[in-house]
Amino acid sequence: APRILAAGAVLGVLALTRENALILLGAIPVWLWLRFRDRAPWQRWQWLAAFGLGAILILAPVGLRNWIVGDTFALTTSQLGTNFYYGDHRGATGSYVPLMPGRSTPDYESRDSKWIAERALGRELSAGEVSDYWLSRGLEFVREHPGEWLTLNLRKVAMVWNEFEIADTEDLYVYAES
Repeated sequence: APRILAAGAVLGVLALTRENALILLGAIPVWLWLRFRDRAPWQRWQWLAAFGLGAILILAPVGLRNWIVGDTFALTTSQLGTNFYYGDHRGATGSYVPLMPGRSTPDYESRDSKWIAERALGRELSAGEVSDYWLSRGLEFVREHPGEWLTLNLRKVAMVWNEFEIADTEDLYVYAES
Protein backbone atom coordinates (compact mmCIF):
# COMPACT_ATOMS: atom_id res chain seq x y z
CA ALA A 1 0.00 0.00 0.00
CA PRO A 2 2.83 2.56 0.50
CA ARG A 3 3.68 2.47 -3.20
CA ILE A 4 0.04 2.92 -4.11
CA LEU A 5 -0.23 5.83 -1.65
CA ALA A 6 2.82 7.36 -3.35
CA ALA A 7 1.25 6.78 -6.78
CA GLY A 8 -1.83 8.72 -5.66
CA ALA A 9 0.38 11.55 -4.40
CA VAL A 10 2.33 11.61 -7.67
CA LEU A 11 -0.93 11.81 -9.60
CA GLY A 12 -1.97 14.69 -7.33
CA VAL A 13 1.24 16.55 -8.15
CA LEU A 14 0.77 15.84 -11.86
CA ALA A 15 -2.79 17.20 -11.68
CA LEU A 16 -1.42 20.47 -10.27
CA THR A 17 0.50 21.00 -13.49
CA ARG A 18 -1.90 19.28 -15.94
CA GLU A 19 -5.42 19.38 -14.53
CA ASN A 20 -6.72 17.04 -17.22
CA ALA A 21 -4.79 14.34 -15.35
CA LEU A 22 -7.63 14.40 -12.80
CA ILE A 23 -9.49 11.98 -15.06
CA LEU A 24 -6.96 9.37 -13.95
CA LEU A 25 -8.36 9.65 -10.40
CA GLY A 26 -11.28 7.63 -11.74
CA ALA A 27 -9.50 5.52 -14.33
CA ILE A 28 -6.68 4.16 -12.18
CA PRO A 29 -8.92 2.82 -9.38
CA VAL A 30 -11.10 1.07 -11.98
CA TRP A 31 -7.97 -0.43 -13.54
CA LEU A 32 -6.65 -1.54 -10.11
CA TRP A 33 -9.96 -3.17 -9.26
CA LEU A 34 -10.30 -5.01 -12.56
CA ARG A 35 -6.64 -5.87 -13.15
CA PHE A 36 -6.24 -7.51 -9.75
CA ARG A 37 -9.54 -9.43 -9.66
CA ASP A 38 -7.63 -12.42 -8.29
CA ARG A 39 -6.86 -10.49 -5.06
CA ALA A 40 -9.23 -10.36 -2.11
CA PRO A 41 -11.76 -7.53 -2.24
CA TRP A 42 -10.56 -6.18 1.12
CA GLN A 43 -7.04 -5.82 -0.30
CA ARG A 44 -8.29 -4.01 -3.39
CA TRP A 45 -10.39 -1.68 -1.23
CA GLN A 46 -7.26 -0.99 0.83
CA TRP A 47 -5.35 -0.11 -2.35
CA LEU A 48 -8.14 2.18 -3.57
CA ALA A 49 -8.19 3.94 -0.21
CA ALA A 50 -4.40 4.36 -0.23
CA PHE A 51 -4.43 5.71 -3.76
CA GLY A 52 -7.22 8.17 -2.95
CA LEU A 53 -5.52 9.26 0.27
CA GLY A 54 -2.28 9.96 -1.59
CA ALA A 55 -4.08 12.21 -4.05
CA ILE A 56 -6.10 13.92 -1.30
CA LEU A 57 -2.95 14.70 0.71
CA ILE A 58 -1.71 16.75 -2.24
CA LEU A 59 -4.94 18.20 -3.63
CA ALA A 60 -6.97 18.98 -0.49
CA PRO A 61 -4.60 21.72 0.77
CA VAL A 62 -4.73 23.34 -2.67
CA GLY A 63 -8.53 23.18 -2.68
CA LEU A 64 -8.66 24.67 0.82
CA ARG A 65 -6.29 27.46 -0.18
CA ASN A 66 -8.37 28.25 -3.27
CA TRP A 67 -11.49 28.37 -1.12
CA ILE A 68 -9.89 30.75 1.38
CA VAL A 69 -8.47 33.17 -1.18
CA GLY A 70 -10.98 32.81 -4.00
CA ASP A 71 -14.26 31.59 -2.49
CA THR A 72 -14.09 28.50 -4.74
CA PHE A 73 -13.10 24.99 -3.70
CA ALA A 74 -11.04 24.00 -6.74
CA LEU A 75 -8.61 21.09 -6.49
CA THR A 76 -6.25 22.56 -9.06
CA THR A 77 -7.32 25.71 -10.87
CA SER A 78 -10.68 27.23 -11.62
CA GLN A 79 -10.14 26.93 -15.37
CA LEU A 80 -12.07 23.71 -16.03
CA GLY A 81 -15.06 25.44 -17.59
CA THR A 82 -13.03 27.85 -19.67
CA ASN A 83 -10.72 25.12 -20.93
CA PHE A 84 -13.67 22.89 -21.76
CA TYR A 85 -15.30 25.71 -23.71
CA TYR A 86 -12.10 26.41 -25.68
CA GLY A 87 -12.23 22.88 -27.00
CA ASP A 88 -15.98 22.32 -27.17
CA HIS A 89 -18.09 25.11 -28.64
CA ARG A 90 -19.68 25.96 -31.96
CA GLY A 91 -16.80 27.11 -34.14
CA ALA A 92 -14.11 25.16 -32.26
CA THR A 93 -11.53 23.69 -34.62
CA GLY A 94 -9.57 21.37 -32.37
CA SER A 95 -6.78 23.95 -32.17
CA TYR A 96 -6.54 26.90 -29.82
CA VAL A 97 -8.81 29.80 -30.72
CA PRO A 98 -8.90 32.78 -28.32
CA LEU A 99 -12.20 34.02 -26.90
CA MET A 100 -11.51 37.42 -28.42
CA PRO A 101 -9.80 37.67 -31.83
CA GLY A 102 -6.21 38.93 -31.75
CA ARG A 103 -5.73 38.11 -28.06
CA SER A 104 -4.16 34.65 -28.25
CA THR A 105 -1.60 34.95 -25.48
CA PRO A 106 -1.88 33.69 -21.89
CA ASP A 107 -1.89 37.32 -20.70
CA TYR A 108 -5.44 37.73 -22.00
CA GLU A 109 -7.05 34.32 -21.44
CA SER A 110 -8.14 34.73 -17.83
CA ARG A 111 -8.98 38.41 -18.14
CA ASP A 112 -11.05 37.92 -21.29
CA SER A 113 -12.97 34.91 -19.96
CA LYS A 114 -13.86 36.83 -16.79
CA TRP A 115 -14.83 40.01 -18.66
CA ILE A 116 -17.07 38.19 -21.15
CA ALA A 117 -18.79 36.08 -18.46
CA GLU A 118 -19.39 39.07 -16.19
CA ARG A 119 -20.78 41.10 -19.06
CA ALA A 120 -23.11 38.24 -20.05
CA LEU A 121 -24.41 37.78 -16.48
CA GLY A 122 -24.37 41.45 -15.54
CA ARG A 123 -22.44 41.12 -12.29
CA GLU A 124 -19.01 40.52 -10.80
CA LEU A 125 -18.08 36.82 -10.67
CA SER A 126 -15.70 34.70 -8.61
CA ALA A 127 -13.20 32.50 -10.44
CA GLY A 128 -15.44 29.48 -9.85
CA GLU A 129 -18.47 31.27 -11.25
CA VAL A 130 -16.53 32.23 -14.36
CA SER A 131 -15.57 28.58 -14.81
CA ASP A 132 -19.17 27.49 -14.26
CA TYR A 133 -20.37 29.99 -16.87
CA TRP A 134 -18.01 28.65 -19.55
CA LEU A 135 -18.66 25.02 -18.63
CA SER A 136 -22.40 25.57 -19.02
CA ARG A 137 -21.83 27.21 -22.42
CA GLY A 138 -19.70 24.28 -23.60
CA LEU A 139 -22.17 21.67 -22.31
CA GLU A 140 -25.00 23.59 -23.97
CA PHE A 141 -23.19 23.13 -27.29
CA VAL A 142 -22.77 19.40 -26.61
CA ARG A 143 -26.49 19.01 -25.77
CA GLU A 144 -27.81 21.09 -28.65
CA HIS A 145 -25.42 19.85 -31.36
CA PRO A 146 -24.34 16.30 -30.48
CA GLY A 147 -23.48 15.36 -34.07
CA GLU A 148 -21.33 18.46 -34.56
CA TRP A 149 -19.66 17.83 -31.19
CA LEU A 150 -18.94 14.19 -32.11
CA THR A 151 -17.45 15.27 -35.46
CA LEU A 152 -15.28 17.84 -33.67
CA ASN A 153 -13.99 15.23 -31.23
CA LEU A 154 -13.24 12.75 -33.99
CA ARG A 155 -11.21 15.52 -35.60
CA LYS A 156 -9.33 15.99 -32.31
CA VAL A 157 -8.57 12.26 -32.15
CA ALA A 158 -7.17 12.44 -35.69
CA MET A 159 -5.07 15.46 -34.68
CA VAL A 160 -3.54 13.50 -31.77
CA TRP A 161 -2.09 11.02 -34.25
CA ASN A 162 -0.76 13.77 -36.50
CA GLU A 163 3.04 13.92 -36.89
CA PHE A 164 3.04 17.69 -36.28
CA GLU A 165 2.73 19.16 -32.77
CA ILE A 166 -0.04 21.77 -32.91
CA ALA A 167 0.94 24.95 -31.08
CA ASP A 168 -1.10 26.21 -28.16
CA THR A 169 0.18 29.54 -26.90
CA GLU A 170 3.81 28.57 -27.45
CA ASP A 171 5.26 26.78 -30.45
CA LEU A 172 7.59 23.86 -29.69
CA TYR A 173 9.18 24.12 -33.12
CA VAL A 174 10.35 27.68 -32.41
CA TYR A 175 12.02 26.39 -29.22
CA ALA A 176 13.60 23.50 -31.11
CA GLU A 177 15.16 25.88 -33.64
CA SER A 178 16.60 27.97 -30.82
